[in-house]
Amino acid sequence: MGIGAAASIVVCLAYIVGLWLTDQIGTVPGTWLGIGSLATFLAGLGPRIWLGGPTRRVWIIAGLVMVLASGYYQWRLPVAVDDDVSAWLGHQDSRQGTVVRGQVEASPGQTRSGKTQFWLAARSVWGQDATGQLSHTGRAARGCLYVTIQDPAATEMYSGQVVTVAGRLYRPQPPLNPNGFNFEGYLTDHGCFAGLSASDIEFDATATKPLWRLWRLRERIITAQATALTEQTGALVSAMALGRRAVDLPYPLQDSFIRVGMAHTLAASGFHVSLVLGVVLALMKSRPRALQAGVGGATLVGYALLTGGQASVWRAVLMGGGALLGLISGRRVQSLGCLLVAATGLLLYKPIWIHDVGFQLSVLATLGLIVTARPLANWLDWLPSRIAGLLAVPLAAFLWTIPLQFHYFHVLSTYAIVLNAVATPLVTIISLGGIGSGFVAALWPGLGGAIASLLQLPAAGLIALVDWVNQLPASSIAVGHISLAQMLGLYGLLGLAQSRRRQQRLWLIGLLAVGLVALPLAYQRTIQLQATVLAAGDQPVLVLQNRQQTLLINGGSNSTSRYTVLPFLRQAGINRVDDAIALAPPEDYAEGWHLIADALHVDTLYGEHDWQEGSLQSIALPIGHQTVVGPLAVQRLGTDNTIVRFSLEDHAWLMVWDLAPQLQQHLAQAGSVLRSQVLWWDGTPLAEDLLEAIHPQVAIASSPRLTAAVHEQLQSRGIDVFCTGSDGAVLWTPRQGFWGYNQTSHHRSGMWE
Repeated sequence: MGIGAAASIVVCLAYIVGLWLTDQIGTVPGTWLGIGSLATFLAGLGPRIWLGGPTRRVWIIAGLVMVLASGYYQWRLPVAVDDDVSAWLGHQDSRQGTVVRGQVEASPGQTRSGKTQFWLAARSVWGQDATGQLSHTGRAARGCLYVTIQDPAATEMYSGQVVTVAGRLYRPQPPLNPNGFNFEGYLTDHGCFAGLSASDIEFDATATKPLWRLWRLRERIITAQATALTEQTGALVSAMALGRRAVDLPYPLQDSFIRVGMAHTLAASGFHVSLVLGVVLALMKSRPRALQAGVGGATLVGYALLTGGQASVWRAVLMGGGALLGLISGRRVQSLGCLLVAATGLLLYKPIWIHDVGFQLSVLATLGLIVTARPLANWLDWLPSRIAGLLAVPLAAFLWTIPLQFHYFHVLSTYAIVLNAVATPLVTIISLGGIGSGFVAALWPGLGGAIASLLQLPAAGLIALVDWVNQLPASSIAVGHISLAQMLGLYGLLGLAQSRRRQQRLWLIGLLAVGLVALPLAYQRTIQLQATVLAAGDQPVLVLQNRQQTLLINGGSNSTSRYTVLPFLRQAGINRVDDAIALAPPEDYAEGWHLIADALHVDTLYGEHDWQEGSLQSIALPIGHQTVVGPLAVQRLGTDNTIVRFSLEDHAWLMVWDLAPQLQQHLAQAGSVLRSQVLWWDGTPLAEDLLEAIHPQVAIASSPRLTAAVHEQLQSRGIDVFCTGSDGAVLWTPRQGFWGYNQTSHHRSGMWE
């Protein structure tokens, strides 16, 4: 490697590291100072570590680039302008609505709950009075809105169409639970700072759609493939050709592919780009190199635009462009340098992509293929060469992406490597056939559909294979959250493994990697005692982690189980619930309990009465008698209402739910029997007599909000008050007591504490 190439690598890496550090630290005072100090340290240390490498001057320049990258990242972060539509949140009365007129930015999609979702570029905004009439003249507005509406007709809208929507404007929430979805961050990444839950929409349904638009070509391709195939196979073929962001892929199908480690096949990526480029170059083999490069480049750009211009696709397109330049010049292109230049170029264009997990996975998987696939194939030389090649590719990608997956998703797809190797022929056929039939369908839908119909058997076979693997024991294992330090340590070990001098000690590096992940997680599970009241709207959910035992009180609705309970259990590394208690009637939340039972094993389910549905069966808790459930002593005190007392360590908890004022007064007569250190309730007003009888030290409201009067009533008694809607999940440990998830930096219960 020449000095010039080494200098370029150092500068590019400095830019990427500067962006990444700023993203991790956040835009807080002192960010520049911290990164500047690190840059100065590296400038002094770099020449001593890399002997014969870049000069000290290059290292100093790299340090300056790192600092400038931090400033550039903060400068390019999306911010709301003064006339952004989100500013209307300060004027909107919670009892009134908002009307927004604007332009649809992209074709509508569908949420998991069945609502239509689309992005709206706002132009003007009005307020509504209590009768639904416009309260005053409109005001010009800019910015983007995330709109959802329960109206099937809204799916007929198209990109660029002007619409008027009425509904409730809201501010997106940050994550309220560990491993919760960061809705606020998701919208901010799209330059959006508010959402609109729409109740009404007006648009011209008879308007003629533009003939030539990229979304029209995409729509034509998807329609042709859907017509020629079944609903599932048609959606799968379109997703494997254009990426799942361009297609409304059924959520159950998405989930099944994600669980077994096949999510990358549903995303337009480098694999698809290499297929497209390979076919184009093969068809034009006899043509001049310049023409091959021109047609190949135009095809790649067209394909990237057709898929929606995702970061991972543009990364592959830029690398493909580098290969085409090498074709013209007759020089060999260094894949590693090409990857670095492509990543740097994309991050110069849009630095916020540095925390796009899809982009990170794409870059790391490609890096793995470049530096690790060949050594792995050589290491597997005891196998037939074709089998060794099939295993080496997914194994290389797996090794370089698994630390990131553990950090973000906390799940290990047990059979991912073997499944990807076995499914490679099917994936290649479907992807190539889907892309080919798509290009034909863009010009002649009938012929494109006829070609797509040939993919019915391989697509159905791939779905059947994925479903079969999902049914295997332990097909997906929750490993728990690994810290940033652990993730960086794993990548450091991967880097060491690339050194020829250390390849004789790969077994030791592998052992260190397993220990780096497994030992801290095992130690934490061995000593941990933690109770967590999850933020789940108005639904009470509690998870108790008692060393190796897990107890779950209430599973919640389908959406609560899917988006709140299961993500929390995954980040905690929980694959088995020893005991569960359904204090809300199980039949009211049957879908949620089935979802939990399908995802992990539930040993015993208790409830307020006997209940059975399918494989789920609950054992009734007797009234007035204590029942030992795992580490808890549980006592039901109510017959028709949820009144439950349970003891944990030296703390007595009393849960009361949905009690009318008369019932509260009646319950208060029980006197000292109710006395508990912790009151857990639904956030409604409490009778003074009941509070006097319970005499709690801590009150936890599982509610979206708590009125000022109730909050003041409790605080005046010296009670520590928590509300899951504002404080987030409420956590308790013997060492730290109670705290709200949103009251901390979210790292309080980190791996090394």
